[in-house]
Amino acid sequence: MAPGLSQPDDARGPAVNERSFHLLMGALLFASTFFDRVVRSAIPAWNPPVVSLLTLVIGLVWVGLFAAYRVRLVDDQARVLRDRAERAERKIAALEDAVRRLHGL
Repeated sequence: MAPGLSQPDDARGPAVNERSFHLLMGALLFASTFFDRVVRSAIPAWNPPVVSLLTLVIGLVWVGLFAAYRVRLVDDQARVLRDRAERAERKIAALEDAVRRLHGL
């Protein structure tokens, strides 16, 4: 499992520490630029891999699908929280009515 990601703990969905994951991936990308220069000077026969347009498109589609997944997840979490708040408000109102009835007797 990738650093910063954990298994789902309940119905709320996976707990993702996205900041640490993106910091790690950014650091690896930054380090790879220096590593490529070092390897080119140390090994004259080094031929860096070429990223084709198809590879780039697949990567961007992957990022887009992940973003769509996160949007759906956040929307589902907001819906669940709204439902919980509405149920809590109804429960509070019922308890307040019960207290009023008890004090009224």
